[in-house]
Amino acid sequence: MLKLIAPLCCSALVLLTACTATTTGAVVAGPLRSFQTEVAPIFAKSCAGCHSPGGSGASALTLLDASGQVNYDAARAKAGAIARDVASGEMPKSGPKLSAAQIKLIQDWQATGAQNN
Repeated sequence: MLKLIAPLCCSALVLLTACTATTTGAVVAGPLRSFQTEVAPIFAKSCAGCHSPGGSGASALTLLDASGQVNYDAARAKAGAIARDVASGEMPKSGPKLSAAQIKLIQDWQATGAQNN
């Protein structure tokens, strides 16, 4: 009996360590990404030029708050659309496209609940 349980326990442990619980309680695979240190700098560099007050993309999404910082609430509200649009190459419309690593980072952040960490 122990020979049957040991492999199952090991498999369960591997699965649990490869998954992250989201704020809604759903479990998704992928690394937990930091909004403040990983995602926000990408948005500040590649998105805020257009998605800021008075910018050409401000009507769809304004990423900067009054202090000029990336607004987490605005980014989280549109996290799914942002992940989709950067992956498809639709965004950013001007300037260099995001690297595959940057796109993956944004997708991981969105897939794990777009947390403010």
